[in-house]
Amino acid sequence: MFSDVQWAAFLPTAMLVAATPGVNPLLSLRNGLRHGWVAAVSATLGRFTAFVAMVIAVAAGQGRAGQGRAGHRSVRCWRL
Repeated sequence: MFSDVQWAAFLPTAMLVAATPGVNPLLSLRNGLRHGWVAAVSATLGRFTAFVAMVIAVAAGQGRAGQGRAGHRSVRCWRL
């Protein structure tokens, strides 16, 4: 598990990466221009909430849950 210092470095960095311009921020800007700033802010808060949930799930070890036995088989086939 992460120590307090690792969390203190990881979370701001993850938020900064999430806030850099890309598809989602550009989509929120476009929606803000079309539907107003209230809709853009609520969509942005929803996006950040989903991102935080993903970061917490991966940090808790759930990122490996999707690999299952298929990841094991691909490693085993690679060694053959």
